[in-house]
Amino acid sequence: MVREKKTEGCRGLELLRHNSILFTILIPFVACMIVILIAFLVLIEMLMTCGTKAVAEKEADRALKQAGELSDTLLEYYAFCYDRIEKEEIQKCIQEELQSGEYTLVTAFLKGYREKDALLNSIYLWNEKEDMVFSSEGDVCRTKNFSDQGAIDLLTEQVKGFLLRRMTDAEGKTKETLTYFVQDEENGRNALVVNLDLKLFEDRAGVHLKRAEAVSEKAGKNATGEGGSCKYTKGGREYYFSWRESGIGNWFYVTETGYEEMLSVLNIYSGIAAVIAILLIALEILVAFLLAKKIYIPLKKLVGHEKAGNEEGKSSHNEYEFLNGILSKMEENFNEVESAWERYRKSRKDEILQKMLYGDISREEVEVESRDSGLTWSKKAFCVVCFSFNHLETVKGLFSRTEMQTFCSIMISMLEEYLAKRGFVAYGTEDEDYAVSLILQLDEKYENSDIYAMETFPNENVTEIQKLLFDAKTEMEKILRPVTFFVSVGRSVTEYEEIQRSWIDTKYANIYRFIRGAQRITLFTEHMETYESGIPYPMEIEKKLLYNIKAGNISNILATLEEFFCAIQKMAPGEMKWAINQAMTSIFKISMTNEYRMKDNSPLDWKSWTNRLNGTDTVDEMKEVLIQLLSNLSIKAADSGVEKKKTAERVRDYVEDHFCENTITVTEIAEKIGFSVNYTRQIFKDCYGMSISDYITDMRIKKAEELLLNSPLTGKEIAEKIGYSDNRYFYVVFKKKTGETAEEFRRKRSRG
Repeated sequence: MVREKKTEGCRGLELLRHNSILFTILIPFVACMIVILIAFLVLIEMLMTCGTKAVAEKEADRALKQAGELSDTLLEYYAFCYDRIEKEEIQKCIQEELQSGEYTLVTAFLKGYREKDALLNSIYLWNEKEDMVFSSEGDVCRTKNFSDQGAIDLLTEQVKGFLLRRMTDAEGKTKETLTYFVQDEENGRNALVVNLDLKLFEDRAGVHLKRAEAVSEKAGKNATGEGGSCKYTKGGREYYFSWRESGIGNWFYVTETGYEEMLSVLNIYSGIAAVIAILLIALEILVAFLLAKKIYIPLKKLVGHEKAGNEEGKSSHNEYEFLNGILSKMEENFNEVESAWERYRKSRKDEILQKMLYGDISREEVEVESRDSGLTWSKKAFCVVCFSFNHLETVKGLFSRTEMQTFCSIMISMLEEYLAKRGFVAYGTEDEDYAVSLILQLDEKYENSDIYAMETFPNENVTEIQKLLFDAKTEMEKILRPVTFFVSVGRSVTEYEEIQRSWIDTKYANIYRFIRGAQRITLFTEHMETYESGIPYPMEIEKKLLYNIKAGNISNILATLEEFFCAIQKMAPGEMKWAINQAMTSIFKISMTNEYRMKDNSPLDWKSWTNRLNGTDTVDEMKEVLIQLLSNLSIKAADSGVEKKKTAERVRDYVEDHFCENTITVTEIAEKIGFSVNYTRQIFKDCYGMSISDYITDMRIKKAEELLLNSPLTGKEIAEKIGYSDNRYFYVVFKKKTGETAEEFRRKRSRG
């Protein structure tokens, strides 16, 4: 008996194992979904009810506050207009003794004011001295005969400002009005009464004006302070009542909100939600049934076939494991297919983009082939942007070919995503020498539009394209450290066939990286400056540089090097690079001839310094290499004191030979002897204790004295002979040096 029970238990477990999908998925699925939908429905109804009331109360308070502020603003406007601006005009119409013939002037004036503003119901003007009341309706009567005696009583009580009251019009009808009282006690208690249409004012302000007792009826003792709110029930319905004290008069602004209308709509939605929930439950049951019929039963048959084919007559899987194995295999196959498809699309994309760059594809081919590769061309214009590595040879030495290709793929993905987030569509492909070229889509040609213009960044005029690409370059360099990039931008074009022209622009601009610098975003227009070809190599400056190297004065060496770079700055990039290499070669020749070494006593490594020079990208980097080389050379120069003296003597000899020339300058002397101006001045002053200019002056004055004593020449002729183009200046200098004028000097010496 016990064995039979165990057998039945084992059969139950076996049945459960082989029907695992039915018992572990379908039945719990239906049950859980029913419970979740019911709970969700109840919770949503509760939240919507509470939320609806809260939103209604919040909106009522907000609307009351806004309406109150608007109402106070309107009333301040009326107080300002009638209490200040119109006062003088009213006084013109009320004279000390108003003649009956002038009554129409007053009533016409009041009528005109009433017609200017739709909120104005009527306007009275009370002249107490004349005992007359003038109305905007055209009425003129004695005070005791005026229809609105309530207003007269309030004026008699000297009421001022805004007041809610009931007024009686000329037809004897009474109605609620908002009245503004203005009294002018300086001129016999003249008064102006402005009646505003209360209903129209409430409609415009979006709020009701109520007296304090009307608020107390609803709120009871709570109706104190500047404002508040309360809930009350009337006729079996809930209401939300809120009030706010006016900042102008002695009344309250009130709003009254009923919940029933909103909750009735909510009840309709709740009923609709309940019906939808029931339909969803029925749909879930139907789905479970169809799932069992379409999937579970065929799956059970498959498991049965597997069991029949097994030698032991047992299946190695239950239904769940069997299905899971199939799905896993399908997922693997799908991933392989997806990867293959992505590789195909990428290769097709690269192929199409490269054809567009090289101009090997027509418009029709672009539009047809772009569909399969996922390329979309939706803008009016295009330009090509090229990102290339700075110091490419150094980067290639740090990374393998595979890593370089990975860098390019990362760059393309980053740039396409970065530009897409900023509203620009761009497609990139790997270019020659591991560069990345992107075809950037634009709304229109940027060089002909102000849309892409920026003011300053940084401290120079740029376009929005340059600013955008500079930010993209900065972001990439943060991630791909220590790699940096040079960016060049081609012209914008409107035809697919012209994209090759824009791409060629980027290559041409890349050549000018050598001059422009490696960190700029270079537009195609920037390299169109005129750089002269055929500028002669500055041989004289090179000789001067080599002479200074022999002399061993580092300040003169660096000054002459700076002069060399100034001389070649207008050369074309290729010629400039050749000139710098030529100067480097000359420096090496003189260094090796004189067996110069580095300051650390190591030999001069020609190959190492040449590689450093050729590994640079810009003229500034080449200049820096030369500065480092010259600064680190340990030059065995001759005795510096002797050399300085020889140099000073050369300056002196030149001055003595040419001091009579009016064109002689220190700059001319420095160029002739092969040194900088400052260095020439300093050497001469150190050796002779005076400046070159003073020495030239002394030589000229000595010559003038000789001519004054030994020739009949006039002072003007002597001045011209010794190099002074202005004889007056000669007279000043001569007197300063000798203490006498030229005529006094000649006269005194002649007598002796």
